[in-house]
Amino acid sequence: MKEERKHAVDGVGGHSGVARFCWFFGVIFLILGIVSDAINRTLGLESISWFLLAIGLFAAGILLMFFWAVGMYLHATGAESKKEE
Repeated sequence: MKEERKHAVDGVGGHSGVARFCWFFGVIFLILGIVSDAINRTLGLESISWFLLAIGLFAAGILLMFFWAVGMYLHATGAESKKEE
């Protein structure tokens, strides 16, 4: 159990950074999809493809933020259990 806790706590920083990356590019892809649909042109991909990429990145970001939250919870409970000992 301690090894699993250490692995989750060590990955907290990385998951947070990658989640921000996913959300940032998800917003960019969403804007590209909206603009592509509004001007009725293809901006490299069809507008639906930009929307699907944005949805995929948002889902990945949510999943990574979940891992971040679990790591922070394990870090906090580990700190509390060390205080009690």
